[in-house]
Amino acid sequence: MLDWSESPLVALYFAVQECPHDDGCVWGLWPSGLNEAFNGSYGLVRIGDPKVIKIAESAFTAIGSSDDVIAAIDGQEIDPRMLAQMSRFTLHSHRTPLEALFGTHKWLRQYTIPKDAKAKIRNQLTALGIRRSNLFPDLVNLAGELRDFRMTEAPDPSNQSNSALVCGGE
Repeated sequence: MLDWSESPLVALYFAVQECPHDDGCVWGLWPSGLNEAFNGSYGLVRIGDPKVIKIAESAFTAIGSSDDVIAAIDGQEIDPRMLAQMSRFTLHSHRTPLEALFGTHKWLRQYTIPKDAKAKIRNQLTALGIRRSNLFPDLVNLAGELRDFRMTEAPDPSNQSNSALVCGGE
């Protein structure tokens, strides 16, 4: 099973977080095209669909089809992270990477993120509200983000030009 996001900004967030000395990448998937190529159906497959159950059986047990099957599925949002990250999934009955399959040019694209652009992109995503505490909505991640912010952004008390930004209504 692979975890995807419907949001290119969320995907970009994950692509620029790790390995600062290596290029990152974002994969773009057209789920309907994948499902049409592998299952003969258009659109996302529902999690309770018999096809999904069959793929899950072959992926996680020795029971089921030995056919190479992949499906883009519409998972149920059972965790706040799934909602925040706009999660969708592909379920695979084999280990062959998607990019190694025949005909992927119709439904799969790779976008390279240069390593030198990662820090700037991280700052831009933060300004857009795409940050860890929003994508992992729990107190542990919020506290960690606030700690990191205080350590890197602490105002200089001797500088009278520092000001606070207040957001809210009237």
